[in-house]
Amino acid sequence: MNKFLELDNGKIVESKNSYHKDDILKIEKIERTYFVDSWNIKQINSQFKNDDSLNFIIENTGDIISYCLCKFNDEFIEILKIATIRNYQKKGIASNLISNVYSFAVKNSLKKIYLEVRESNLIAIDLYKKKGFVVDGIRKKYYVRSNENAILMSKNINYP
Repeated sequence: MNKFLELDNGKIVESKNSYHKDDILKIEKIERTYFVDSWNIKQINSQFKNDDSLNFIIENTGDIISYCLCKFNDEFIEILKIATIRNYQKKGIASNLISNVYSFAVKNSLKKIYLEVRESNLIAIDLYKKKGFVVDGIRKKYYVRSNENAILMSKNINYP
């Protein structure tokens, strides 16, 4: 399931755009720019084709500025990748994406959101904590290329 959003006068709104093959190339370029352990074209393409995937793409004037790639089942959803290009960071875009994931989880009666984050990514860890995520554990030397630990985090879905 792919959901396209766009930046409209500083607000994120639903877009009428739909998935195009060149979106994979745009995301792969962002991956290579911002992640040491980036996904390749084959991995991204597979993510877009899986029935258990939820992908949010945010565009501004036709350019992808942020995305959140997730997988889900009938109990939980996992945020696999989330990125915002540098010029749009610290504007609440990633926070909005996380809120969209949470809304999807509520609508689908899921129990929890999971994610993992590089131990050195303190800005992301702080954002996740502000959004109600808690640290569940550490995967030692999880990121192979950088030999860095992954922090495992989750957030329970609260129902009335």
